[in-house]
Amino acid sequence: MIYIHIPFCHSKCCYCDFYSTPNSASSMDTYVDALLKELDLRAEELTGKPKTIYIGGGTPSILSRNTLSHLFNGLRNRLDYDSLEEFTIEVNPEDVTDDLLSFYADNGVGRVSMGIQSFDDGILKTINRRHSSADALNAIELIRNHKFNFSCDLIYGLPGQNSDIWADSLKQLLSFNPNHLSAYLLSYEHGTKLYAMLKRGMISEADENLIESMYAELCRQTANAGYDHYEISNFGKPGFHAIHNSRYWKGDRYIGLGASAYSFNGRDRLFNPADLKSYLSAITSEKTAYIIEEEDESDRYNDLIVTSLRTSEGISPDDVPELFHDHFDKCLKPLLANGLLIAKTDGNIAIPEDKWLLADSVMRSLIFV
Repeated sequence: MIYIHIPFCHSKCCYCDFYSTPNSASSMDTYVDALLKELDLRAEELTGKPKTIYIGGGTPSILSRNTLSHLFNGLRNRLDYDSLEEFTIEVNPEDVTDDLLSFYADNGVGRVSMGIQSFDDGILKTINRRHSSADALNAIELIRNHKFNFSCDLIYGLPGQNSDIWADSLKQLLSFNPNHLSAYLLSYEHGTKLYAMLKRGMISEADENLIESMYAELCRQTANAGYDHYEISNFGKPGFHAIHNSRYWKGDRYIGLGASAYSFNGRDRLFNPADLKSYLSAITSEKTAYIIEEEDESDRYNDLIVTSLRTSEGISPDDVPELFHDHFDKCLKPLLANGLLIAKTDGNIAIPEDKWLLADSVMRSLIFV
């Protein structure tokens, strides 16, 4: 698995706390050079042929055609695509054109993931999205016409969003029958513009009853449309679950390239600095940029809890390290008794769909401190 982070954006969305920076042609070209150099420096970490490539951001779709060509050619020259199961790139609606999509297809991209967030123009303006509802609808139609495997993102709990607006956004998206969709509950992250607006009283946080209503509507509409709710925020038609992200949740190894990218080597987490200058300085000096975040046995157990219980598949008690059997069993009993966890027919333990809004508290009850 290879993840590539493109940190450049036209502008910062009010809710976003991912690392991003303003774009310029020269900085993007320099950055792609560094990405490919980092891949060279970390070649020994590659174990066999990659199964998935995911280019995220930021906004990968703002890269110029020449810069994209350099990136795609560099990847193809360094990696064997024979075993590639999924090649995804993220796009924003305002960047999508027939020409761009043809270019992606010609370079091996098979899956497009697009952030829409809402089909309400007032809400889009509030959260500083650059596209309109009409832009999003047009972009979806273009992507469908090119026959990409595609996914779209929506957010619920946004300021100014009520149950009817949310239900309408879902209805509009599902009318296009996307292979996959992600629906995220808004989180007010410290340091974001939306968080500052909330603290100043400029906007109000959605109350618990509204969130529960929106979540129930999400589950109802997606189920009726034939989607599997296979992870807290992810829904896929059978055969179209996101392969790359699913491997994260299964604890597979992956290499993250670029500023702020994370990696996992099967034992420890590695992360690159969330700073463009620091990242470029390290790579141009022929050094890897990452810092190793060493994990002990309890860290790895906690990772297993958090990643497994995000999914409908849940956690197998057999995967719990022996050192934590007693702790797991002790914490498990009251959660099962209260219906916050269920025992599945295959023996796995999972959070039922109607309790996924409480997932954080369930996980906290099981982690080892």
